[in-house]
Amino acid sequence: MPNLEPLAGTALITGAAHGIGAAFARQLAAQGKRLPPYGCFPCGRLVLVDKDETGLASMVESLARSGHDVESLPANLARPEDQDRVVERIAREEELCLLINNAGFGDPKLFFEQDAQLQCDMLQVHVVSAVRFCRAALTGMVRLSRGGIINVSTLAADLPVPYNVMYGSTKAFLRSFSETLRADCAATGVTVQLLCPGYTHTSFHDSPNYKDLDLGRVPRWMWSSADSVATASLRALARRKFLCVPGLRNQCIGFLLRSRIVPMWIIRRILT
Repeated sequence: MPNLEPLAGTALITGAAHGIGAAFARQLAAQGKRLPPYGCFPCGRLVLVDKDETGLASMVESLARSGHDVESLPANLARPEDQDRVVERIAREEELCLLINNAGFGDPKLFFEQDAQLQCDMLQVHVVSAVRFCRAALTGMVRLSRGGIINVSTLAADLPVPYNVMYGSTKAFLRSFSETLRADCAATGVTVQLLCPGYTHTSFHDSPNYKDLDLGRVPRWMWSSADSVATASLRALARRKFLCVPGLRNQCIGFLLRSRIVPMWIIRRILT
């Protein structure tokens, strides 16, 4: 059974300088050592990981200025040696209460036109680092009989459409991995969540990889804010809910994608 004693432990968030990761950081910092209204894990300290050192420093300075205990850990998770430093930091943490594997990036190109090194980098960031950090974190969490892991996937993991081979496939791995990891952790007191947001207003699409993508085709009603995604995720985690798809519209879209009620050729025609 989960240990429900308040524990002002540490939360480690990857991809924390911008977007959903930054929203998680702000909300957890505001919560601090207090048990929030929806009963999630109180986290007195934050360890923020990102490859954008300037953005990370700005985020840490902003939170620290408000009196929060925040640590910066610059790391490019495409590099195994940087992953090693994060694993070592997790191993030194005696009270890690929450791990959020949020770091990620996209590159909407046909598989055979995509840079081969970029494909390997995506595997490192989305797959290898998430697996390594979960393994490192669970040692302490299982010992304490409590903790939470949030693996950030996407609705696009269910979209077998052109320009989505590496991104969709690596995020689909996170879904399968998280489902099975949840079964492994069932009797440990550790909660595993799979977060699958849809289109979200972040800096994700500001990457040069997306310079030729026309996001104007996406209806305004399909977009969510990063803050609303983080809020939905933390509330779902407090209820020990495995799958979190923020927003009713995204839940409906996710149901249609998984059920295959709408033939895939129609979805491909709409999206490509």
